[in-house]
Amino acid sequence: MFTNIIGNQNIKNILKFKIEASRQQNKALSHILFEGPPGTGKTSFAKAIAREMNAEFISVTPKLVQQPKDLIRIISRFSREGYDAEGNIVGRIKPTVVFIDEVHALKPEIQELLGIVIEEFEISSVIGEQIFRQKVPLFTLIGATTLAGTLTKPFRERFKLSLKLKSYSIEESTEIALLHAKRLSAEVEHPAASEIARRSKGIPRLIVSHLENIADYASIHFRELGAITEHVVEKAFELFAIDSLGLDSVDRKVVWCLADNADKPVGVESLALQTNEAIETIIHVVEPYLMSIGFIQRTPRGRKITDKGMAYLKRRDKQQSSGPSSHQTPLAQKEGYSNVAS
Repeated sequence: MFTNIIGNQNIKNILKFKIEASRQQNKALSHILFEGPPGTGKTSFAKAIAREMNAEFISVTPKLVQQPKDLIRIISRFSREGYDAEGNIVGRIKPTVVFIDEVHALKPEIQELLGIVIEEFEISSVIGEQIFRQKVPLFTLIGATTLAGTLTKPFRERFKLSLKLKSYSIEESTEIALLHAKRLSAEVEHPAASEIARRSKGIPRLIVSHLENIADYASIHFRELGAITEHVVEKAFELFAIDSLGLDSVDRKVVWCLADNADKPVGVESLALQTNEAIETIIHVVEPYLMSIGFIQRTPRGRKITDKGMAYLKRRDKQQSSGPSSHQTPLAQKEGYSNVAS
């Protein structure tokens, strides 16, 4: 079970016995809320669960569930295997798996209605002046979110399993890189895979995208090599401006901005304005990693750069100053940041 998913062994162990219990008891798997940063495998886990249950997988976004009729339309697709015409269980059922990514974006009124459906497995509809109630076949709702705290409390509490996905270790990330390389029919040396892992922030989605870009780069510039080497990986990351810590130009813009305002905390709105990046990008994509490596910290008044973050920028400045064209443009501007507020 879950043979294609690397890491998160404790979560896999929990899901294994829960799935087996649901099979034995002829019921649906408990509703699941996956929490974690973008790209950590929430969608992959949801698909794997459906696969292990041999269930139909329905994936929807909050934009597709704006009104009660949208929910009724989704329910109409549920498997009714094992039910009689009145909706009573008479045989072996096959519960559907419904996956909603960024589930916190559902409207509060839809969260309320969906919360009732997943609790009571019935839904009400209004025809004319009459209210009709209909049974809903047992199903498993899997929600994925980067902002679990913004879900309405009653809705959040109806998820009986709340599982937190974290960034992957270097060893796990290396394994993911090697596994995906096989799927691409690309030969990658182990040190090269480890270097990709180190620069991917422990996020599977980044590992895959970096590997695909590097494979394309190698096919053009190093086509004579039989395998992708660590040198090839380093040259490719240099081209894409991704440094040894995995920081890209957007990450560095945020660090430069906080350094430029080192005497005071910076609110996220001001940070977004000065870096010309979306607030959601800063909160969900950039900040978690910068905080995990100790470059920035969040305070009640805003974000601040740490001594470790300042030391990082000084090292980059020093490296740049030894280059042949260092006198032309300040490093911060070369990396896409200039203080628009100055």
